[in-house]
Amino acid sequence: MESSIKTPLFEKFYYGILLFACFGLTSYFLYQLNFVNNSDLDGRKERLNIVCFIFILLGFYSLFKIYENGKSKFIFSKIDVERKKQIVESLVNEDFFKSISNNENEIIKIGYQKYMLGLDYEIHFRIDNDHFEFNTFCNRLGILDFGSRKRILNKVERRINLKL
Repeated sequence: MESSIKTPLFEKFYYGILLFACFGLTSYFLYQLNFVNNSDLDGRKERLNIVCFIFILLGFYSLFKIYENGKSKFIFSKIDVERKKQIVESLVNEDFFKSISNNENEIIKIGYQKYMLGLDYEIHFRIDNDHFEFNTFCNRLGILDFGSRKRILNKVERRINLKL
């Protein structure tokens, strides 16, 4: 099923800058390093090429994360929409979840932060007649979350399934 929850503008902008840095700037540095005559870098040239290669790998990993973050989870259920909203809003009463003001009528936003200095996530819910749709977005810079996003999605899915 196609996701109707879109990636927030901040995340799109951040990933654009990250991809430009990983591919654009690194390509420029590789060109300058290897094709412009720099005799003073003789001993460090190989190490700098390896660093540039690592940044290009980071760019490919960023492309993968952009694709993965666009995927929402779905839970199909035939109960009425009001009951589904009550189930989602009841998550706020559980540990590590908090309420976020909802600007949009069709998308419900809930915050998740497990540790005081840990990553802060927003969980976006869209409720339809025949399913729940939800996705998680991190509120910080960086692409390395070490699987936290996936664990949060699975935790929310388990909690909703228990309440159905």
